[in-house]
Amino acid sequence: MPSGQGSGRFDLPEQPVWYLSESPVHAVSEVLQGFRSRPFQPGMLRRFDHPLALVQVELPDHVAARIVDLDDPAELLQRGLTPSVLASDDRMRTQAVAAEIHASGATGLRWWSKLSGDWHAVVLFLDRAPVERLEVDAPEPLTPTHPAVVSACRHLGMWTGKDE
Repeated sequence: MPSGQGSGRFDLPEQPVWYLSESPVHAVSEVLQGFRSRPFQPGMLRRFDHPLALVQVELPDHVAARIVDLDDPAELLQRGLTPSVLASDDRMRTQAVAAEIHASGATGLRWWSKLSGDWHAVVLFLDRAPVERLEVDAPEPLTPTHPAVVSACRHLGMWTGKDE
């Protein structure tokens, strides 16, 4: 299981998942949110002494077709779910939802970010969509002037405006 896996909102016990953002600014915001309201520092773009990068992942049609869209009210109704359960900070509740969706045969789930309702993420169940079968582009290193970094910093109240 990937390091640190198990405590995320939709993690599965004993089963690795990937959290994929539908936009670069959302991906960067998720990574930088722990620094919210602090002035941006270039060192924030490193984890475990490694530079951060964006990587585009293309999902095959057969994988994308079996992702459960939890932003769809009809899907929530059919599954007896409410947004408050999905947005809960109680990981036992949200991980139970992920486990039920996984048990239904889905390849993953889609949900909105707590950072912005305009942003959506896909939680991909890697036993159903193995990494080696996904099209993964070359990493795009993040820099302080990268448009997604600038936008994320503005969204999180971290932008100092020094470069404007």
